[in-house]
Amino acid sequence: MNVEPELVGLVDEIVKNEGIYSSRNDFIRDAIRTRVLELKRLQLRKKAKEIGKACLKKGWNGQLASKKQREKAALEFLKGKKLSID
Repeated sequence: MNVEPELVGLVDEIVKNEGIYSSRNDFIRDAIRTRVLELKRLQLRKKAKEIGKACLKKGWNGQLASKKQREKAALEFLKGKKLSID
């Protein structure tokens, strides 16, 4: 992996001064993991917006379902799959 020397220096300073990371590799792994999770969250938000728009087009009023409505929907789903929660 190629990284600008200035950036490597900043990472080394953080590792040395903050005491959060045990090594440069530890910092880089955490930074990559954090960025990947951030991108996944953005993708999920985008997909949720798309789903919300599609639901609004199909007549959803934008309100969350009540517990009773959720239970009814779950039971109907299970019935459709020929399952039950007895």
